[in-house]
Amino acid sequence: MSYLIFASATEAAARSAAAWDALGYPPGATQYLWAWQLHPSDGRAALIIPPTPQGAQIDLPPASYEALLTETERAALVTTLSADWFPETM
Repeated sequence: MSYLIFASATEAAARSAAAWDALGYPPGATQYLWAWQLHPSDGRAALIIPPTPQGAQIDLPPASYEALLTETERAALVTTLSADWFPETM
């Protein structure tokens, strides 16, 4: 799993919705490709990005799935979130 951190849940939701729209699926109940994790205190949100399209529950070639992220976004991916994202485990 990878995470892409945004300044707010609104930004994370908009990016997830843009990725869903890029797939070209007809409108339906789903509006977002990726879920997000809210930071408990500072307002940030991290998109939760599965490593494969199957993990995201979509039928897409891996290269096309990777292309949903920009080069800058791929470089900003992190593989773990720090403990402060999960205060109940601290």
